[in-house]
Amino acid sequence: MAKFYRRITGDIPKHVVLAIGIFDGVHLGHLEILKRVREKAAEHKVNTLLMTFEPHPEKVLRGIDSLKNITPLNEKLKILENEVDIVLCLNFTREFSRQFPEEFVREYLWKPLLPRAVFVGKNFTFGRDAAGTPDILRKLGKEYGFEVNMVEPVEMNGVIVSSSSIRELVSEGDIDTANTLLGKRFFINGIVVKGKQRKIGFPTANLRTEWELIPANGVYAGVVFMNSNSYPGVVSIGTSPTFGKNELTIEVHILDFNENIYGKELRVEFIKKLREEIRFNNVEELKKQIEIDIRNTKKLLEISGVRR
Repeated sequence: MAKFYRRITGDIPKHVVLAIGIFDGVHLGHLEILKRVREKAAEHKVNTLLMTFEPHPEKVLRGIDSLKNITPLNEKLKILENEVDIVLCLNFTREFSRQFPEEFVREYLWKPLLPRAVFVGKNFTFGRDAAGTPDILRKLGKEYGFEVNMVEPVEMNGVIVSSSSIRELVSEGDIDTANTLLGKRFFINGIVVKGKQRKIGFPTANLRTEWELIPANGVYAGVVFMNSNSYPGVVSIGTSPTFGKNELTIEVHILDFNENIYGKELRVEFIKKLREEIRFNNVEELKKQIEIDIRNTKKLLEISGVRR
């Protein structure tokens, strides 16, 4: 299990092989970089380290609403637990961003870590005005005595794997492709809270979440995890136009389940978008459509090999 540091301390081992980057979502491209890091560290018989930053630099430099994180920091750390030995998450500020590339290399890589090798992605930039590039890092590495490796992007089905492309896909509701690029299902966590009580025969859990990135409005097939158990579910994201609502809600109908779960934490993994959000003429039309959604969800989960 990885050790986690929020600042550089004397406890962090030196002579590491490290990767540098945001690693939002920890997608297939990130996993390829970390695989290369582990291979190189095994050659040198040293620790692996991921240097990342919080908040996301885009939020600091371009405004807090400039992008939505795929996963919160605590969830990113859980995904990384078995990928590296050490995660060093530095606080990203405007002052931090004003360092010249060589200053960053000297003060945050060479002096505290004495790295054997550093791995970055092709689009990695660092230092004031993003002046640092992989080529500049390689030049500085020669001066300070460490190897620099630039990892080419991973491509899946003709699509370059990147955090920005995954954000766009999720925002558009293209969960299938997003999951392919992630190498896992996109998910959100949330707490079940009380919502409007509507007796239509399909109990739903109203989810309150701190997640920034939410799939596009619509209805999705998914898997719900609660108390170490998993359940098939139909997830509705939108404003419930049939009932004249305006506020965005996330409602989860857990199939073949009808218990009081207020206050429980759920993890909802998205499989596929079933349909767009629709305004129905009456509740009966809505009920018929929900029945169709349930049937379609069961079929999809059977195809995916998901069992309760």
